Amino acid sequence: MFSNIAIDLLKTLSKEELKKFELFINSPYFNTNAAIIKLFEAIKKHAPDYTDKNLHREKLFKKIYPEKAYNETSLRTRMSEMTDLIRKFFAVSRLEKNEFEFKLNIIQEVKQRNKFKLAEKYILEELSKLENKQDGEINYYSKLSLVKELVEVYRTSKMRNYSDYSVELGDSLFNFFYREFFAIANEIAYDKEVFNYKPEYDVTEEFIKTFNVKKFLETAKEKNYMHFPYLALFYYMHIVRTDYGNEENFYNLKELALNYHKNLSRAENNNIWSALINSINGGLRYKDAKYMREAFELNKFFLGLEIMPLEPGGYFYPEKFYNIFTIATGCKEFDFAERFAEENYKKVPPEVMDNIINLCRGIIQFFKKNYSGSIDYLNKVELNDIVVKIRARMYYFMNYYETNSFESANSLLDSFKHFISENKDVPDLLVNGIKQWLKYASNITNAKMNMKKLDYAVYKEAKDLNTNFWSKNWFIEKMEELI
Repeated sequence: MFSNIAIDLLKTLSKEELKKFELFINSPYFNTNAAIIKLFEAIKKHAPDYTDKNLHREKLFKKIYPEKAYNETSLRTRMSEMTDLIRKFFAVSRLEKNEFEFKLNIIQEVKQRNKFKLAEKYILEELSKLENKQDGEINYYSKLSLVKELVEVYRTSKMRNYSDYSVELGDSLFNFFYREFFAIANEIAYDKEVFNYKPEYDVTEEFIKTFNVKKFLETAKEKNYMHFPYLALFYYMHIVRTDYGNEENFYNLKELALNYHKNLSRAENNNIWSALINSINGGLRYKDAKYMREAFELNKFFLGLEIMPLEPGGYFYPEKFYNIFTIATGCKEFDFAERFAEENYKKVPPEVMDNIINLCRGIIQFFKKNYSGSIDYLNKVELNDIVVKIRARMYYFMNYYETNSFESANSLLDSFKHFISENKDVPDLLVNGIKQWLKYASNITNAKMNMKKLDYAVYKEAKDLNTNFWSKNWFIEKMEELI
């Protein structure tokens, strides 16, 4: 069997898709080359792996041209033509799945044929559907596309004055740009924060610095601009990430989210949820302990919206799952944390399901002071993920500390230090917090093992520290027992 783009693409087709492609390739509208049909018939018998020895070049050629001598160029040409048909099948299939793009293509074709009245009718019907959507979500791209077509219909046909629609076109274009712009700006901010990404020149950042967004939003609010809530939400989602610790920005975003969540899509609500929690985890929790309770209540609120998983048949994001669980345990809401984990772990991707629930059960048992039970669950966790490795190591240590297993505790701390120094896959954002964790873990272990008082300066430093290190509350409790 030889490597070929057509065969690689065929491997991606499900059984149902393969049947549809067979109809597609046999349709005279899409294909009139009988040789390609014969080639497909020879290949499809070996689905889904396509590894049979009959897929060698010479045997395939014989299936197509039984009376001819083998010709490499001819076979490659047929394979290339079949690749083009598969790509066309993908394009048609995708268009059929996207109802809006399908109808937009019809509108554009009708307009191109100078049937302006009919094009206008179709456009106004689609605009009416957008305005009357029950979930309240605004699809700015769809509206922009439709208004653009309507302006072109009126401009070309001279059926009516289109000045009002030109303003609406500008309105739709701006809203589409604004929303997409801040989505990209958030991605860049995330990369800068987590991976210490430093671009030579970030035009999005320069634009935000130059454009007085707050002044623009104030004016939009004064004018009762109907899209103000959306514009404000996108801005504050960005600013709470880039200006951690700003309480005013946090509460502005929270108020907007609570007031307008019914008008947002599941994905938008999920993004706002993440922005609010990141704002707390990134800075506010160190200003005031009340923000951990804020995070817990926000998690309860957004869980109540039932927006996870985002798509039917989709999965609960593992990191969001861990975040909800960890914040609950940090607030000592152990019953909630346990109930959440047991009720939702089957919604995460199957490949991480066992790991997630075993880690959560191990943590719950730790807080129930069942240390042997906690270690039993941790022993079931496969350490095949960076974050899971870190979390499991930390709870192993905490179990060892509570049971005075100092040799195991020191051995773990030593291996943990080597793991962090040698592993370049750990994001910079986590490294600093882990180093703080290792420092304080060593401090309390040495003090307890040697039956000495902990240096008060170490306790004061840990308590006042305004950066993240995991299980801070537990460390403070242990330090207070040693001073």
